[in-house]
Parts: sequence; structure tokens; C-alpha cells
Amino acid sequence: MIHTDLFIMWIDDHLFDRMTAEVLATKRRAPPNGGVGEKARFPDVRPPQRNPARFVLEFYMPTLTMGAIFDKWINDHPDAHLLKFHGEMLPEKVRPKLAALKPVSGDAMGPFTRAMQKVRFMGRMIDDGEVAKLSDDLWTAALLRMEDAYWLWSRLPQPKVDGKDTPSFATLWVTGRVCKHPNLEKYCSTWAEVDKPCKGKFCVAAAQGMVKEAWDTKAQNAKTRQTLPHLTKADLNPAFKDKVSSLIETVKNHLSWTADWPSVVQAIRTVPTGQ
Repeated sequence: MIHTDLFIMWIDDHLFDRMTAEVLATKRRAPPNGGVGEKARFPDVRPPQRNPARFVLEFYMPTLTMGAIFDKWINDHPDAHLLKFHGEMLPEKVRPKLAALKPVSGDAMGPFTRAMQKVRFMGRMIDDGEVAKLSDDLWTAALLRMEDAYWLWSRLPQPKVDGKDTPSFATLWVTGRVCKHPNLEKYCSTWAEVDKPCKGKFCVAAAQGMVKEAWDTKAQNAKTRQTLPHLTKADLNPAFKDKVSSLIETVKNHLSWTADWPSVVQAIRTVPTGQ
């Protein structure tokens, strides 16, 4: 769909489904029940990775995090996760929260989907001032979602390897502690691969992690999600910051294409078949 070179959309069909529901105001419809046996089928066609560390740190973790950020751009309501459930699956006291996520007006609840609705309604791109505000809103939502990711993934259970607690790749990456782990120091050394520009889905420099060491040092002392220090763009590792910036630019391009798409389709269809 959008930004195929960053590969965020393969993470979960949830992103396709939720964006469509927000923009086209179809959230009041019941979510699908599934097929025969109500079990999802997922053929895993990827072969085993020859180097799991490089795959996870250079590609999977940055990509997964961008997918989580995009999810918040679709709907940034704190109860948005409830949209994944049928009402009858939820406790009675929670159901009013689910109903509140489905306004009769059909108004979208995320910065990107609100802008998409506006472009579709006006039939033109939003003006420069609105684009600037959208960029700010996308960054605000992205940083909040990154704080969520830090709080959760920094507290993942640590498996024991040779009798020692060993952090997962997810914990190492989200906390920016990759280079402190044995055999991963090269990501902060003079290794030539680190200085190469990021192209396509792999980015060696992005393996250093999501945040800088200084912010992680402060955040480790937080006892609750609410007491985490405020995360800013300056606290992000440069390579991942660039990826988020690129994703924001693509969102704006996507809006522009949405406004132009009817003319493009009309131009294509005016050419007689076979010519």
C-alpha cells in the first residue's frame, strides 16, 4: 500500500483493515468471525534466517516498531485496541468504551485517517499549514507509541542462557543497549557497514536501537508508564529517527496521491484498450 520500501505493511493485515474502517467509517460493522473452524491461516514462506541477529536488529525490530507507530496514526484513542474484539467477547463494563470508538458521525480517530477523510471530502490536498500541523501530530503520536514500546519491551522476560539472564533482541533494540551486548559491539564500532546509507528493508545503522543511551538511563528508573521521561526526537538514534521521518513524508505523499488519483484513473481509462 504505502511505503513499500520500508516494508511496514506486511506486519499485520490489521493495518489495512483498520485504516479502511476509520476512513470509510465502517467501524460500526461487526468484525469478521473467520472462516471454517474460525482459525486464521498463515503460510510462513520465509526460510530460516542464516543470521537471526542481523535480521532482527537491522530489519525486523525497526519494521515492527514502525508498524506499531502507524497503528497509532490510524487511531490514537487510548482504547483503540478494543476494536479488535466483538462486543460480546468483552466484559459488560468495557462495552461502552467499544461503543465510544464507533461514533455515528463516522469521524476518524487518528491523525493520518482524519487527514485522509478531509482530503477525500474536499477532493484536494490539504493546505500547507495543515500539512505542517499534520507532521507535528504524526511525530507526537509516534513518540508516544515509542514510549509504549519501550515500557513493554524493556520489561520482557529474560530467558536464561548458560544459567544467566539474557536479554532478548527486542529488549536490546528498544532500549538502545545493543552495542553493550557481547558480539554486537560492532554496531557502534568502525565497522564500515554501519556508515553505509540505509536502502530498502535492511539498515545496519538502525540496529543500534530505538533510543540513545542517555534517555534509556533515565527511563530505567521509571516505576510506571506515566513516569517515563518525555521522549523527544533528539532522544532517538539517528538512523531510526530518519526512518520515522521518511514514513511521515510518505504519509503526506499518500494524501497527495489520494487527491490526484481520480484524475490518474480517468486518464488511464480514456486510452482505448489495446492502444
